[in-house]
Amino acid sequence: MKTFNNRSIKKGMAALLLSLVVGSSAAAMNMAQAGGHDAVVTDVSMAPGQDETEMNFSWYTAETATPGVLEVRRVDAEGTTQTVTAELKEGASGFSGNEAQITGLVAEAKYEYRIGDGKGHWYETSNFTTRDTESFNFLLMGDPQIGSSCFLSKDRNNWTDTLEKAISKYPETSFIQSVGDQVDDPESEKDYSAYFAPDIMKQLPVATTIGNHDNAKYYGYHFNVPNETELEDPGNAGGDYSFTYGDVLFMNLNTNSGNTEEHVQFMEKAVEETADQAIKWKIVVFHHSIYSVGGHAGEDEIVKLREGLVPAIDALDIDAVLMGHDHSYARTHQMKNFKPLKGETVKGDAAISPEGTVYITANSSSGSKFYDLADGKEPYVAVKAQLEVPTFTNVAITPDSLSFETYRTDTMKKVDAYQINKE
Repeated sequence: MKTFNNRSIKKGMAALLLSLVVGSSAAAMNMAQAGGHDAVVTDVSMAPGQDETEMNFSWYTAETATPGVLEVRRVDAEGTTQTVTAELKEGASGFSGNEAQITGLVAEAKYEYRIGDGKGHWYETSNFTTRDTESFNFLLMGDPQIGSSCFLSKDRNNWTDTLEKAISKYPETSFIQSVGDQVDDPESEKDYSAYFAPDIMKQLPVATTIGNHDNAKYYGYHFNVPNETELEDPGNAGGDYSFTYGDVLFMNLNTNSGNTEEHVQFMEKAVEETADQAIKWKIVVFHHSIYSVGGHAGEDEIVKLREGLVPAIDALDIDAVLMGHDHSYARTHQMKNFKPLKGETVKGDAAISPEGTVYITANSSSGSKFYDLADGKEPYVAVKAQLEVPTFTNVAITPDSLSFETYRTDTMKKVDAYQINKE
C-alpha cells in the first residue's frame, strides 16, 4: 500500500507555531520559504461534498501558476490512493486559491490526506474519519466572528477551546455546521488565519454559511461548497448551496441577499431534486435570525426575510431552521403560519410528529461578542438566554428523531434540550 512521507512535519513546526501566534497566513509562508514545509500550504478548509461520499477541499499557496495536488488514501483497508489536481482559483494578494473534490468515500472509514504544490513537494499529512450516515450527529456553531473582540489571540484561543471541548464530548461528530460570520473583517487574512488555526479544522469538514461579516470576495477564496447557485446581487460573497447526508437535506442560504424569491426557488429546487432519495429530515440554515431575541429582531430587513421565507418553509415541511447573527441563544416553539404551536410539545421537551418548524438561533461559539437580550416578550420563544460564555449545540439525527442539546463551554453544563420524534 502506498504511504505518505512525513519528513516535512518536524521541519514545518516553526512555521506553524508562528502562524498561530501572529494569526497571519503571510507570516507562515515567509517562515516556510525560509526552511519550513516542503510545500507552502495555509488555510486548509474541508467541507461536506454534495453527499456523504464526497468531500470538498480548498487551501492557499503562495501565488503560482501551477495548481496544487490533493492525495487521499484509506488507511484501514487496502486500496489505491486517489490523486486530484486542484482547480487554481483567485486568492488574496500574494496568494493562489486551490479547490479540489474527493469522491467515492465510504462510511465509517479512516482516511489520510496530504496536499502538494504540483511540483513534487508535499505539506504535512492530516487525517479524517467518515461516520455512520443512518444515525449521526453534527455540531452547530454560531458566529465565531474571529477578530471582533479586538484581541485576535483571545478569539482564536476561545474558538479552539470550544471546538476541542465539543469534539471531546462528541468524538464521532460527522461535521460542523456554522451559521455564519466566520470572521469579523471580511477582508482580513489575519482573521481568517486565526479561524483556520485549530487542528480540528484540518480533520473535520465545516459547512459554512455566509454572514454579514463574511460578505466579501475573500469568503469565496477560502470555502469550496457543493451545489452552489449564483444570486443576482453581485455584491454577495456567494450563493445558496445544498448537500445531503444520509436521509437529511441541508440547505444553506446567503441571506445577505434580501431577494427571498431567489431563496424560495432554490429551496423548492433542492427539495424537488432529492425527492427520489427518501429524504426524511429537511434543515435550512442561514445567518440572519428571523426569530431571535436580540436587537436585530425588529429590523426591517429581518421582518422582510421572515415574511418572504416562512410561507415556503411551511410549504416544504422544513423540520428545523438554524440561524445566528444576534449573538444570543433562542429556541422557538414549533412555528407554522407565523404562529407558535405550543400544544405540539409533549412529554417534557419532546415533540411527537409535530406540525410546523423549530427555529434555533445560536449564540457566539467563540465569545468574541455578545448582545443583550431585547426587552420584549416574544410570543414565538420557548427558551432564550444570554449566558455571556461561548456555547455550541449538538444536533443528533436518527431515522426517527432529531434532537438538539446546547452547552456552555465554561462548565459544559447543558442549557437547553429539545427533540422531535417522527413515528
